[in-house]
Amino acid sequence: MLLDSQEAQLYVIRSRIMEEAGRSSIDLMNKHKKGGWSQMRYNRLRRGAIKSFLTQVAEDVSNLESLQSMRGLVLAGPGEAKSQLMELLPKKVRDRVMGLLDVPMGTVPSELVKMGDQVALDHERSLSIKRAEELKANVLKGQLSAYGTDMVRDALTHGRVNTLVMLSNYVLPGWICERCQHFQEGNRPDVCTNCGGRTSQVNVLEELYELAQRTGAEVEFVEEDQFLQSIGGVGAILRY
Repeated sequence: MLLDSQEAQLYVIRSRIMEEAGRSSIDLMNKHKKGGWSQMRYNRLRRGAIKSFLTQVAEDVSNLESLQSMRGLVLAGPGEAKSQLMELLPKKVRDRVMGLLDVPMGTVPSELVKMGDQVALDHERSLSIKRAEELKANVLKGQLSAYGTDMVRDALTHGRVNTLVMLSNYVLPGWICERCQHFQEGNRPDVCTNCGGRTSQVNVLEELYELAQRTGAEVEFVEEDQFLQSIGGVGAILRY
């Protein structure tokens, strides 16, 4: 969203293609005639008009049906309007804001896409680091966590995983049964140890990711983390 105290423009970016999804604005009298309103009264009315405008923008954003399916929201523009809007947003929407950008209202769409991508990337890296630290704390304190491919697989199977934390571009060789879909880390046997079916070689982390997708668990990929690597490249923060 690109905004100042008089205008707000909402853009939706899909696959680096930007389309304008909405626009709203107000007229503010930036000058007053001599002998008219006092400066103090004029400023008070102007501030009231700006707040009313930003309150309406906050309501419009909150009512967006597609907001929850979006990667996130970036607030951009000059001045303090974006910070004021941030304060007016309800918490569930404020939590979707990935960052604020100081840019002029005339910023071209291609630059907005580029800057928005960087904000999203920085936000996701920060969130991944936070989740990795949360997993480490839970493991060391013996709290709601699982690590090791077998424990994580079983927790996912029973729907206990809130967040699956994995090292990106990490390979854990293993196997999967083509009949019962049981999978585990290690050398591939000729037949499944669970049902006797045929087996195939897989990257166990990919199987855990797909299982997380099927069971509704969040997935966080971490680029580098010494603790996560020490426990096998994968761990889970549990719901219970």
